[in-house]
Amino acid sequence: MTELVTGGFGFIGSNLVQRLVADGKKVVALDNEFLGTIKNLDGINCTKIKGSAEDAALLKKLVEEHGITRIYHLAGYSSAPMFNNNTRRFMNNLNAFVNVLELAAAKKIKVVYASTSSLYARCKKPYCEDMRIIPGTPYELSKYLMESSAQMYNAYFGVDANGARFFSVYGPHETHKGTYANNVTQFLWDIQNNRQPILYGDGTQTRDFTYVGDIVNALVMIMEKGKGAEVYNIGTGKEYSFNQIVAMLNIELGTDIKPKHIPNPLKNYVQNTLSDISKIKREIGWQPKVSFEEGIKKIVEFYCGKK
Repeated sequence: MTELVTGGFGFIGSNLVQRLVADGKKVVALDNEFLGTIKNLDGINCTKIKGSAEDAALLKKLVEEHGITRIYHLAGYSSAPMFNNNTRRFMNNLNAFVNVLELAAAKKIKVVYASTSSLYARCKKPYCEDMRIIPGTPYELSKYLMESSAQMYNAYFGVDANGARFFSVYGPHETHKGTYANNVTQFLWDIQNNRQPILYGDGTQTRDFTYVGDIVNALVMIMEKGKGAEVYNIGTGKEYSFNQIVAMLNIELGTDIKPKHIPNPLKNYVQNTLSDISKIKREIGWQPKVSFEEGIKKIVEFYCGKK
């Protein structure tokens, strides 16, 4: 039994591949290296393929040659700014996912895929899965259509394709993402290099920050226990402000670098995010294990070599 991870060279994907290999799984990692880098899998014993999930023929070949029975679909344009100069990219995300679903229907493959907490941008916290979703950006639209497609393929073909709505993921292997990396990681890099972290407004905006190891554990558990075409919030149910993050990083690094506050240049900026994770606790038995304080220590150790 072999498992395919699309987007396997990326931030979450490479962490997932490492976990699956450590668990003794045979893994194929597929990535077009738009943002991911094969260096994230240095020393990892898996099959590494450069290519796109939009290539239906390539996907079919990989499934048949490697006997793939499970697909973790993490590939795709994964941040709203990536759509600024090309709104049609929402179709790229959708087309790749439909390729996965078509194979899943034909070959009886189980699927777990990446959705996003950005779908809740016009909702009131805490966010739960049954809230009414109104996509407001091409990125949100792509994930909304992916979730709808999973539900349709389940209804018509019996495909098990469960989605994970990630909340502000941070952790090791984000270096390649640069300005697309999580705020926590970018603030760490700023302080590490004696730069002031840039905060929009007064810094009281909050996020539900989730350590990538907990995300990976959730994906594995959803693959094992999930059925149908459900979606699950993957967060912590706790929120921290950007001011708090900078203060915590300074304490951990032994520095005293103040943030620089500037007017918020973004329209429709989300001020707060907070997950309700009761559904995944109830149905899958997952809950986060890494506190934010512990997560800060982990990324400082990884990126700065400081224990």
